[in-house]
Amino acid sequence: MLTGRYQARFGYEYNPKYNPDDHRQGVPLSEMMLPALLKNAGYITGWIGKWHLGAAPEFYPQNRGFMETFGFIGGGHHYINWEPGGAEYNLPILRNGKSVAVKEHLTIAFGSEAASFIKRHADKPWFLYLAFNAPHLPNEPTEERLERFKGIKDKQRRAYAAQISLMDDAIGKALQSLKDSGQSQRTVIALFQR
Repeated sequence: MLTGRYQARFGYEYNPKYNPDDHRQGVPLSEMMLPALLKNAGYITGWIGKWHLGAAPEFYPQNRGFMETFGFIGGGHHYINWEPGGAEYNLPILRNGKSVAVKEHLTIAFGSEAASFIKRHADKPWFLYLAFNAPHLPNEPTEERLERFKGIKDKQRRAYAAQISLMDDAIGKALQSLKDSGQSQRTVIALFQR
């Protein structure tokens, strides 16, 4: 159980640039983040998706209270057909700090990973931070999704709608795992949009 007085705040007026050598741009290490607080209270903590809170290693999610991690460091990433390299949008996808291959569309991969996390921890208290990068540029939906929205003539709007539908399905997969594992009535879901 959490006791005491805590203050929630957001300290960024702008997005930090991806620079793993910059040890100033990130949520200050003096700040205790929610996952660290919950981890100390006995929760399993997980991060999936985008991490735009500092690119130097000390700011990584596994160093800020997350016990299980899956995603990329930085502000954006390609969704399909990328070769992991050193530049933002092509960075490796990391699972618990180690590079892993992702063959499916990144949005779907994040939804599948969230569903797996939820099912694995059905019998314990947990906290999951799921941060999709969709519909962030570059919009790279699957061909099947583009076909589904072929009635939208503007190519950019069609790609955007297709990306949103992929994210809807990924969120639906995570929510279905809550229901299937009997956790939907005892789980708080907070949605944030920027």
